[in-house]
Amino acid sequence: MTLKPAIGIIGGLGPQASALLYKRIVEKTKDHTNLNDTADYPRVVLISTSIPNYLSTGEATDPEILAKVVGIVQEETRLLEEGGAIVNCIACNTAHLALDQLRAVTTVPFLSIMDLMRDAAQGFKKPGILSTVLTKQMGLYSDVHPNLFVPKDDILVEAETYIFKLLDDKITSEDVAAFRRFVARYKADNGLDAVLLACTELPVIYGSVSDASIVSTLDVLADGLLDYYFAHL
Repeated sequence: MTLKPAIGIIGGLGPQASALLYKRIVEKTKDHTNLNDTADYPRVVLISTSIPNYLSTGEATDPEILAKVVGIVQEETRLLEEGGAIVNCIACNTAHLALDQLRAVTTVPFLSIMDLMRDAAQGFKKPGILSTVLTKQMGLYSDVHPNLFVPKDDILVEAETYIFKLLDDKITSEDVAAFRRFVARYKADNGLDAVLLACTELPVIYGSVSDASIVSTLDVLADGLLDYYFAHL
């Protein structure tokens, strides 16, 4: 039996974000194709990579650790191709530091969250990002928008406290409410017309987004994957 082509996802960085990405893919399928039967959903191969949270330990930029992690994720990338993926992604913004190295081990197109977010941000005059400090320091969003507002590290450190709580499975309803207030205050204090949740954990914490000015990397990634998938079946 020949398997249907698949969307390939490297997840687990952390698992909550990749789980929500899969859920978003399922929810958004009806917007990308005629959905008459369960067979109309895309086949999805999701590999949940199990590695420590080196961001919280401060070891994420250690060359030895980075090389080890990249090697693991490269092996997972090869498995996606063997599993029939026709388009790949990694459900983590910071991990895009290694995107070129992942693309080097597969013939399958590997979508970039930053490229997709560049398109999503074009309708705004002054968007701002919330991300990890490392994502900012490595300039992953530097060319996403000409007027992109990048906050000082103390703002991102505050955002990271919510990220680490989620990864430790300690997020409460009070934390969710506090994070939503934090985002609203960040947007208002800096005169922003949009906030890009540029860490895939942040949309998980924020919850359902009905405000078009709060841009979820997971929603944008899900749409990008579905666009590519149904165009290349």
